[in-house]
Amino acid sequence: MKSILHIEKVLRQELTLYAEICDLEERKGAAIIARDGKLLESLSLEQESALTGIHALEEARLAFIESFAREQGLDGLAEGLALRDILGSLEGEAAERTRDVGVELKNLLVKIQALAETNEKLALDNIEFFNILLSEVKGRVSLKTGYNREAVEKRTIENPLLFNRRA
Repeated sequence: MKSILHIEKVLRQELTLYAEICDLEERKGAAIIARDGKLLESLSLEQESALTGIHALEEARLAFIESFAREQGLDGLAEGLALRDILGSLEGEAAERTRDVGVELKNLLVKIQALAETNEKLALDNIEFFNILLSEVKGRVSLKTGYNREAVEKRTIENPLLFNRRA
């Protein structure tokens, strides 16, 4: 029974970090729209740091699930246990609180996934836009630049001859 309290605590900590990631994803979307690469990079670094924290929490949660499985006499089955399996074997206020946190966490993860997919589409649209701009610029190379459409410098003399080979 003690393990379920630890699992609930870890889930709450994960919920806090995932809420931070959700906020960062929303801010990343705004940075993509504003075409602010430096802000996008900064937000991505913050997100990476939060994900490192989540990884540590998930390892702790797995350890508590193994402990719970031992308490319940389910040795060897801890790897396949989901939160609903654990809650199904419990009753009371602790089980209900843990279930509520699990539902809230799942809803937040769905929101983060939707935001990440939207941000990916926005980024791909921006990349496509800049590719169109670049191809347009490449098509408008002037003679003053000395470069052709393939971005190769034009030669001024086709076959320069420095020495008279017959002399």
